[in-house]
Amino acid sequence: MKLLYFIVLTGLCMACHQPRVYRINGSLPGALDGYVVKLYNIDTYPDVLLDSTVIKDEKFQLEGTRTFEYPKYCRLVVDMTPDEPDQRKKTLKAYRFFADNTAMEFSVRWTVCRLITGKR
Repeated sequence: MKLLYFIVLTGLCMACHQPRVYRINGSLPGALDGYVVKLYNIDTYPDVLLDSTVIKDEKFQLEGTRTFEYPKYCRLVVDMTPDEPDQRKKTLKAYRFFADNTAMEFSVRWTVCRLITGKR
């Protein structure tokens, strides 16, 4: 009977223990749907892509699948031209910060410059 209690208690403890992973909830007012957001670990060379997502309604969420042993120096890159195959013609914005195993909020005020062409 004691063994049964031990197994049940151990199972409950393991079920309640969730590994702490990073989570970044972001808000980019003015960003268009379809922009790609990528998170890189820049503690090492070459940079390691940790996660990526697409902006929808000026918001995004990145959630890690691995834990950080210590805060990592990261770069968040917003690709404003995700359909452009030529890397030299891409329009990117990058932000650097330290990420750890917590829920983080990322918010930036920015202006998206758009090229308007046409005849008067």
